[in-house]
Amino acid sequence: MSKRSRMAMVLRARKAQEDLAKGNVLRARSAERAAADAIVDRERELDASPPPAAGNAYAVVAALAARHSMAAAASAARRAHRVAEEETAGLAAELTEAAKRRQAMEKLVDRQLAQERAEELAAEQVVLDEIAGTARRRADAQGVQS
Repeated sequence: MSKRSRMAMVLRARKAQEDLAKGNVLRARSAERAAADAIVDRERELDASPPPAAGNAYAVVAALAARHSMAAAASAARRAHRVAEEETAGLAAELTEAAKRRQAMEKLVDRQLAQERAEELAAEQVVLDEIAGTARRRADAQGVQS
């Protein structure tokens, strides 16, 4: 296996890693948006619930317990959103690192290609020099014979 094909395989692997990281970031952002929507929903539910009215003590306690439960759900939604934000940030950092690794590999492949091309040009120049030298010696030899 040539050096070029090994490098091409590594580059394909780096691109696949970057694509996987992109997918992870997109899923995390979607989860973050869903968590933000959940916050809005829980807060709307809390705002829409009527405050306890004066009356039967059991009814007041039940209304307070319901509002407390809604407030706890809103708080849990905010915590879930913070967790989703942190996960998105971590996955975005992984995506950045994957992109850097891919770019570094691309530069290495480009450098290798440039080096191979320079070697090919040098080999061609040697052949051209030999042809020119042979032609010159022939011309000189024919000039001496005349």
